[in-house]
Amino acid sequence: MASAQVIRRLSVQLARQASLAGRWPVLVEDDLAAIDPVTGSRAASFAVLRRLAEIGQLEPVRRGTYGMRDETGVLRVDLLSLIDAVTPAPYLITAGRALAAHDLSDQHFRAAIVLVPRPRRPFTWRGDRVRYVVAPADRIWGARRSGPRLAAPERAILDSIAHPRWGVTFSQAAEALRLALDRSPRFAARLATATRRYRNAATARRLGFLVEQIAGPDAAAPFRALRGSSRAATLLDPAGSRTGPYEPRWRVRVNADLDAVLATPAVR
Repeated sequence: MASAQVIRRLSVQLARQASLAGRWPVLVEDDLAAIDPVTGSRAASFAVLRRLAEIGQLEPVRRGTYGMRDETGVLRVDLLSLIDAVTPAPYLITAGRALAAHDLSDQHFRAAIVLVPRPRRPFTWRGDRVRYVVAPADRIWGARRSGPRLAAPERAILDSIAHPRWGVTFSQAAEALRLALDRSPRFAARLATATRRYRNAATARRLGFLVEQIAGPDAAAPFRALRGSSRAATLLDPAGSRTGPYEPRWRVRVNADLDAVLATPAVR
């Protein structure tokens, strides 16, 4: 077993190494090579990591991955950076966590939805669960340009409206849409472009209807060509009841209380 002095030395070394790399999660496969010369062997390096976890310098996340405290003892690992460290590209963090990150919701969504092309095991970090959802690689798009691959507001709203089981209620998604439209006169056009790429006529109808209610018919006009050919009624709230008035222009059944949904005060 390494001495206490060696343990402290390696703790500082790993913290500095992580800081230089711009990340705080410690990935065993990346970092053990840097400390093997100090410990003398790979087995000894594993023993050091176990000891660092025992004394609280490292906090296990999943097999081979640790959250790490910095030189002042602060655990500087946020969930999005952790997902970025352990999830190979391509991936996309979307739905509720993306809405909250863009200040489009004041809810704390306990589950982070991450789109990936192949199955991955979920994990939990400090009470928040990371849920991986398999999607074709060509459907994993719409990330912001820097940092963790977080869905842009338009993609996060699309996923929230289309997939209520991903943890965002219809009223929360509609509120996020209203906030985004209020903040930028260009958002409706960006959302329509993303909706065309999304290739889901039911979602296009829901969004076109909502955009018209919030921002008027001109803002909603680009969505009309995306409604598809089916004449069947689309539920406005896909998780709601199957009753409500039919709106023929958008071919949606209005099964939600629009006055309650659209009158929600802005969260920020």
